[in-house]
Amino acid sequence: MANQDFINAIAPLVQKYAPQYGIKSCAAVIAQAINESGWGESKLAKDYHNYFGMKCGTKWTGASVDMATQEEYTPGTLTNITDNFRAYGSMDEGVRGYFEFIQLQRYQNLKGIADARTYLQTIKDDGYATSSSYVDNCMALVTQYNLTQYDGQQTNGGAMAVQFAQASCDENGKYVGGQAGNQSGTELNIRSYYSSETNPWKCYRAKTDAMANRIGAEAKGAVANMNIGYDQGERNTIRTAAQKVGNILSAIKEKCECDCASLGAECAICAGSSDSALFAGGNLLYTGNAHAKLMATGDFDSLGTVSESNLAVGDLLVRDGHMVIVVAGRSRGDGSVASTPVQVADGSIEEVAKAVIAGRYGNGDARKAALQALGYDAQVVQNKVNEILGGSANAAGTSTGTARIIAGAYKVICSSLNVRSAATTSSEIVASYSRGEQINSIAADITEADGYTWAHYTAHSGATRYVAIGTVDGSEKYLAKV
Repeated sequence: MANQDFINAIAPLVQKYAPQYGIKSCAAVIAQAINESGWGESKLAKDYHNYFGMKCGTKWTGASVDMATQEEYTPGTLTNITDNFRAYGSMDEGVRGYFEFIQLQRYQNLKGIADARTYLQTIKDDGYATSSSYVDNCMALVTQYNLTQYDGQQTNGGAMAVQFAQASCDENGKYVGGQAGNQSGTELNIRSYYSSETNPWKCYRAKTDAMANRIGAEAKGAVANMNIGYDQGERNTIRTAAQKVGNILSAIKEKCECDCASLGAECAICAGSSDSALFAGGNLLYTGNAHAKLMATGDFDSLGTVSESNLAVGDLLVRDGHMVIVVAGRSRGDGSVASTPVQVADGSIEEVAKAVIAGRYGNGDARKAALQALGYDAQVVQNKVNEILGGSANAAGTSTGTARIIAGAYKVICSSLNVRSAATTSSEIVASYSRGEQINSIAADITEADGYTWAHYTAHSGATRYVAIGTVDGSEKYLAKV
């Protein structure tokens, strides 16, 4: 991995977790990761996602690995030892592990330190590193790669975090055959940023600010319009419906359908991009030909992989099997971060609560901040969410009374969790997750079978996958909301 590629990969994760733990100097933490992992190329980093050289200690109960290392107990003298190091399942998990590691009492003095050198000297003095040149080595990286640019751009915990608009699946968790329109309230939705190391997003950015901003506005309008649903077999009907109302997705009055890629294409068409290029061959683009069709319009630049902190409103993101539209991120024009969170419900507390259940306001602190920025009391909204989920009302756009959870990201809290092809214990096991791993974009509706409560999500392949949240009687719980 090239040096800047490593920075682009790890910096957004540092920015994501730092504010949760009171850490101000992202520059210092990024420099530590570079220094400790050799730009992510050490065996400990590449194979075990430990980018910070963290040893197990007596309180660690997770996975571990024995590795050879060197310590400078006496200045100028290196001692070869073998020690036990923490092991993680992904870069995201490894970065989060660093911030969990420094919750040890001896590192509590790191909170609030904004100056990189002071942070590095403090953590060294606390016993994190034995190298006599540790601070200078890390500071050289801070200076050479201008790592202080990542300070003050932390993306977690506020309404200005990156959000995507996307089309996911139909009201039955399927990809064809559902009723036209957004029957579940989640067929089109807005999610907080998520990514995959093995299947990264490729960014296509409109060349003009006007087109980019219109793409973002059209995507938000589509999500808020319950007449637009998901069906791969009817994916082009969104185009026909849009043409009847002057290519304004929020104005569509008839029930129609799209899928993830045709939604992105139609947002671009409504923003003024070439219909003839994006609908060439009588079919809106799909992920397999998105690059060719977007480039054929002449309206987009292909930027490759772009870090979360550099994503802008209106960016079209494509990867194998999925496409999304950035609706909250950096504003076009002045390079600042968009200050207005996404409003996708009317003003009533009940409708906002339904939108929360559908996952439209993101997760955790980001959701609270978004609600507060729009003038809502987050606790009042949460109380209404609890009331709806308790069974006294139907959730997000449904009339079926289907049991619901809050859509979004969940963390595995059991030792291992099977992923199945259907919501039964007799169905095929197609994958598994380990403790601490995260599953993104779990849908809001759930079902009960074989003594378990089941949720579903869309895999990278496009298939619907099912996981057990816990037992129906509540005696066991396997997933927790992030």
